[in-house]
Amino acid sequence: MHRVLWLSLLGILPLAAALFTLYGTAALDIYSLVLLMLSAFVGSFMLQWLHFSREAGLKSAAEDLFNLIDGGNSYPEQSMPDRLTSFTYALQRHLTNQEQRLQFRLLILERLPDALLMITENYRIIRGNLAARHLFGEQLEEKLLSAVVRQPEILQAVTATLQTQLGQTVEVHFAGGNERYYQLITEPIPELPGARTRLIMTLHDVTEQKKSEQAQADFIAYASHELNTPLTALQGFIETLQSGAQNDPAARQRFLGIMQDQAERMRRLIQDLLSLSKLQRNLATPAQDHVPLKPLVDKITASLSLKAADRGMTITATWQYVEITVMGDGDELAQLLQNLLDNAIKYGNEHTEITLDVQQQGDYLTLSISNTSDGIAAEDIPRLTERFFRSRSARNSKAPGTGLGLTIVRNIIEHHQGRLDVKSSKNLVTFTVTLPAVTIP
Repeated sequence: MHRVLWLSLLGILPLAAALFTLYGTAALDIYSLVLLMLSAFVGSFMLQWLHFSREAGLKSAAEDLFNLIDGGNSYPEQSMPDRLTSFTYALQRHLTNQEQRLQFRLLILERLPDALLMITENYRIIRGNLAARHLFGEQLEEKLLSAVVRQPEILQAVTATLQTQLGQTVEVHFAGGNERYYQLITEPIPELPGARTRLIMTLHDVTEQKKSEQAQADFIAYASHELNTPLTALQGFIETLQSGAQNDPAARQRFLGIMQDQAERMRRLIQDLLSLSKLQRNLATPAQDHVPLKPLVDKITASLSLKAADRGMTITATWQYVEITVMGDGDELAQLLQNLLDNAIKYGNEHTEITLDVQQQGDYLTLSISNTSDGIAAEDIPRLTERFFRSRSARNSKAPGTGLGLTIVRNIIEHHQGRLDVKSSKNLVTFTVTLPAVTIP
């Protein structure tokens, strides 16, 4: 308040001197002096109020900035220099946190399994992640997209996105030794101050999905063919019988026998297809029954002994330990043994012995089925478990089969977390199944 009075007096003196010079003593009557003092006092008060308001505004703005940077941790008890120091530290922490967040986001982009490229409006690559560098090469930054990409579908999709500002999704085929299929997705980026990226493109590997789709298409085609063949034969013989052959007893009997064989072929195929479908549905469900192996083997060998005897063959089982239990599904394991032994009978040489040997090796057991035959070609062995595949030796034998028996075996072994190994020499073929054992004798 004293500062305001002094400012008022100091403000009135120049004004009084000016009035005295112009008008003399008449201008300095008491009323004029009071009015001048009051005006000077009000003016000085207004100046002082503006000064305090400016300081309060700056202080409030600084507090708001402190709170923004330091997350609401204000320091009202500190002086302005101390608060500025605290503010500096808070600003440094804030910038450090922002830098760490940025680095974390960049690390996520770098480690994405899909290839990712950031591209400018001039088709230059700003950044590529690890997957993109594996696909297109290590040095990508500042290169033109057309210099590293050879697939026209990619260039066309990027051009369309930059021109229309609409995302594109297309399938891209990478030909060559390592043939791959990718799903390309392009997305435009709005123009931002200081940002060069105008488009992001990703490539998602869909090769396995394409293979699965192709396998399903092949499966349907093969199944349709295998079913159509006996159906066509049946239809032909029925028409022949209807046209007059039914009056020829010998022809009728021969045709009915062939029709029975074709009907049996269809029955086996449909049964195998149903079994395969059921197995594929059960792959996700663990097989957890305790299955004693010897009673199962005895049952299957007994059921096939007559079929083996028709070809002058015998089945002999040998055991390292009799009491062996398998963790699995009894019906599936029975089908596995049935298919392997049935193949040994169909494709083995007549008047030979089929051996079934069971061994315990640590936590696993091995079940080996061997038969004497002309062998399997080395190039056919990796394909034996493919659907509808039949090796040359199987085709030459003219033995009936659907081409699904070993596919079913493979699915059963996968369900039991086991392994199948095939060895073939000139006169001996051995299928060895390795399965986890429950008990160790």
